[in-house]
Amino acid sequence: MSLSAPQRKGRKLDRQLLALRAAGCRKIFSDKKSDTEVEREQLAECLGYLRPATPW
Repeated sequence: MSLSAPQRKGRKLDRQLLALRAAGCRKIFSDKKSDTEVEREQLAECLGYLRPATPW
């Protein structure tokens, strides 16, 4: 499981997503804008997906 987001305005997630999939991530949450631009909706969803027994 992973959370991805562009680090700067105008950056795309394509390379991040390819790398995460290649690493075996099966659940990926993606914010489309950088964290300075909007509230991180996918971060909240990702945190809600975790359970106490979820290994890091």
